[in-house]
Amino acid sequence: MPYIRRADGTILVPLSVERDGLIGDAVETLRPGDPEYAEAERWAVDEADLRDPDRERRNAELIATWMGRHLRRSA
Repeated sequence: MPYIRRADGTILVPLSVERDGLIGDAVETLRPGDPEYAEAERWAVDEADLRDPDRERRNAELIATWMGRHLRRSA
């Protein structure tokens, strides 16, 4: 999941969290003025762009290419 810049200016940052031996997903919300905000903003994708069909197609192509290379290496 990419960093997501929402319309209100906050950025959602995906995290993996471990608690009591279990690993799960979490999201941290960064607000303008937070120390990590400027760095996260470099990698953030606008929320509206996530629904862009061309972007989704390019991502699917990249994933398929990566998986193909990975499978060839492990064969």
